[in-house]
Amino acid sequence: YKELGETWDEFKNADSSKKANMIGELVGGAVTEFLIGKGIGKAAGILAKTKTGAALLAKAENTAVAVTAKVAEKFSDEAAALASQRIKQSLRNPTLYSGFAGGELIGDFAVFAGNKMKNGVIPFKEFVELSVKEYGSNIKGKADELAQGYRQAMQKLGFGNDIVELEIDKTSKLTKYQFQKETTAARQKLFDGIKDAEKNGALQKIKGQNIDDYNWLNQDPRRKELAFDPDTKSFKVNEARAITEAEKQGVIESPTKRGIFDDGKSRGADYIDKNGIEWDMKDAAGGADKIINALKDGENVIVDARGMSEANFKALKSEIELKRPKGNNQVRYVR
Repeated sequence: YKELGETWDEFKNADSSKKANMIGELVGGAVTEFLIGKGIGKAAGILAKTKTGAALLAKAENTAVAVTAKVAEKFSDEAAALASQRIKQSLRNPTLYSGFAGGELIGDFAVFAGNKMKNGVIPFKEFVELSVKEYGSNIKGKADELAQGYRQAMQKLGFGNDIVELEIDKTSKLTKYQFQKETTAARQKLFDGIKDAEKNGALQKIKGQNIDDYNWLNQDPRRKELAFDPDTKSFKVNEARAITEAEKQGVIESPTKRGIFDDGKSRGADYIDKNGIEWDMKDAAGGADKIINALKDGENVIVDARGMSEANFKALKSEIELKRPKGNNQVRYVR
């Protein structure tokens, strides 16, 4: 640590427990750097002078030699593509997949991680970044499952957890903190958007068009949250009425919340239910094709069929069932 310079003061003033953790991080960082193929570097050069450090580096080098063959066997591109497809489906429909909180999802993360290690180990931090790029920022909420999948891949490839465990723990905690922070920020963006929309006359516009809709929105602040469209900065009262009716009818499990990211933009899906399932709201009056196209895009759809005659509803439902793509995407109806 003295030779590394910048961390010496922190190390010197730390208690014995923190010193042990810092040394562990130094060891893990040096060996991981070596495995990635970036060269031993200054830290590993210092480390190699110690008996324990030299042994770890030797172990890393021997393990790295065999990694390519093992990856080809267990973590092919084809296997990774299938795993990614299942992960994406489970993120949209968590209740449909028993493995979302268990072994199946973790196993898919392991395949995804192993496939990314074709040329050697990548740090867990980099694996999380790749996962966010592949599946979106919402995957941060599954930091523990990502970590377990990463560990599984490391074990199958023959890499020791002692090398990277501290980095996994540190990154997992940071990832979960970021997810909580982003979730809170998204909520605040929703409130800010509603406030700005009201200031810019969105409610007054509704009042002039339909006084019943205006009164309905003002009876409960939650109705404004469900009606607010982050992209158009307006209130979609029919959508809010439909989703609250869907909750009453048991079509979806409440409480439902509006889909919004921490940057204030729509998530794509209009609503997220109690189970974390994302739903797009479609008006039955728009016809079956729009609903079918949404299903093809991988969305779950709630069809607002309120006010539709029984005959027309049956015809619409039959057309959707006939043309809908195969898969686990759901379509439900509000009557």
